[in-house]
Amino acid sequence: MRVVVVATCVGILGAAGCGAKKAAKHSPAPLAGSHDTSSSWQTAPLPARAEPTAVKEGAAPLVYMVEGGATIRVRDVKSKLDLARAFVPARTIVRVDATRGVIYGDEVVYPGPLPEGGRYVVFVDPAGENVARQGTFQPRPHKAR
Repeated sequence: MRVVVVATCVGILGAAGCGAKKAAKHSPAPLAGSHDTSSSWQTAPLPARAEPTAVKEGAAPLVYMVEGGATIRVRDVKSKLDLARAFVPARTIVRVDATRGVIYGDEVVYPGPLPEGGRYVVFVDPAGENVARQGTFQPRPHKAR
């Protein structure tokens, strides 16, 4: 049996790098009784440019949970200025609080108080390569011990 896999990273998926790098560095050991595989992968840059993605917008209090580690940016809509920008680990809560300011997890990254009646946008900024990966792999029968 031969399987062909095509993976494309664009926009927010580009921020995660499609997980291909992480999988290559930290691939788990095969389970007992599993099949070995042989594989071949080709990488090609994509012509499209990844853009920041607005994930939350509104007045304070504003809350967003980062699903996968990413660079998060908080922008003040009225002044068109970025209040905070930093890499935030997965499962971190990003808060825009009128009194305390912009908070990533437990860290205040932009101290409050914020202007009354302000509106804010939380962006996920793309990071990493914007590439397409194509490859094939073929399971090999399990070797008897």
